[in-house]
Amino acid sequence: MATNVKAWSVAINRRVMADRERFDKVFRGAGLYAVGSAVRGTRRDTGRAAGNWQVALNDPPEGFIKGRAAPGGRNDGTITERVDPVVEGSKPIGRAKLGDVIWIHNGVPYISILENKDRTMRGTVEALRTWLRAQR
Repeated sequence: MATNVKAWSVAINRRVMADRERFDKVFRGAGLYAVGSAVRGTRRDTGRAAGNWQVALNDPPEGFIKGRAAPGGRNDGTITERVDPVVEGSKPIGRAKLGDVIWIHNGVPYISILENKDRTMRGTVEALRTWLRAQR
């Protein structure tokens, strides 16, 4: 009897770990999808707003990086670096596991104006809900 209980326990443990790995992958995929959607949905002039999407695990990022912009915008003389926030964001998201909080933040002073006009994050949330339903 003890052997059967042990085998059953081992089998359940394997199933839980396999499910956990699958859920972690879906969670990381959702984070990547969300940051990618936010970046793609942000209009570009200089690219500063699109380049200032910041991603962190568990502790929210703050502020914005003045000289940072995404590729594809015009240079107004204040841009010191061009970065792809999806590539930058994939680093912390790649370490994420179920139970973590993935923070996606944009601190440019005018991001709320862009959000009110374009509804980038609202659209991202709706698209993410649809994407998550498809992952079942």
